[in-house]
Amino acid sequence: MFDVAIANFGFVFKGMIMKRNTMNFWIDLFTFIVLFAKIWTGLLVHYVLPPGQGRGHALELWGLNRHAYGVIHFYLAIAMIVLVVIHVWLHWSWICNTIACLLNKELNPSRYSLYAIMFLVVATLLTTASLVLVKTQVVDIRDGTNAYSADVKSEQHGDEIIIGRTTLIEAANIGNMSVEQLVDKLNLPKNVDPEERLGRLKREYGFEIQDVRKIVLSPSKL
Repeated sequence: MFDVAIANFGFVFKGMIMKRNTMNFWIDLFTFIVLFAKIWTGLLVHYVLPPGQGRGHALELWGLNRHAYGVIHFYLAIAMIVLVVIHVWLHWSWICNTIACLLNKELNPSRYSLYAIMFLVVATLLTTASLVLVKTQVVDIRDGTNAYSADVKSEQHGDEIIIGRTTLIEAANIGNMSVEQLVDKLNLPKNVDPEERLGRLKREYGFEIQDVRKIVLSPSKL
């Protein structure tokens, strides 16, 4: 009876190890795939679909422009963070043992877990604070003012603002007109990217942001 119980315990224990190893395998595999996809989209946006698009037309790959791939790149980064956290959690015992050996101290998993939580909280707060801080340093290259200040020197339509970072399609929506109508009024190429920002289009095609405001905010749409 005792031998049978030991054998059953060994079988269950072995099954748990195999299950955990299988989980580690899939997490590591998904992490590699996401990392590869993140690198690929980053290189794609930088080299294949670069900003500026100086040939007078918007570039697309499989129906998506560089902005869409930038969004994919961002969510791949989020997925990467989640997978790394899961990876660390699955190897937490090994990490605690390694830290204890390096510090030559007694193993205290609960204390290390508390430290890890504190580290995540501090890292999150520092990241948030740094983003808030750098937001105050963003400059509108048209007039040198802060782009996120409350007194942005732009005309408003309701709660919406037409400025350099407004996209072509957003400006058209503000004026309750089609993108094609706005493109025609600004003398832009017919195949211009509707998701392109006005500031970039301004530099490339020579119109002024004020021209866009006059068009979309005019009752007669000129």
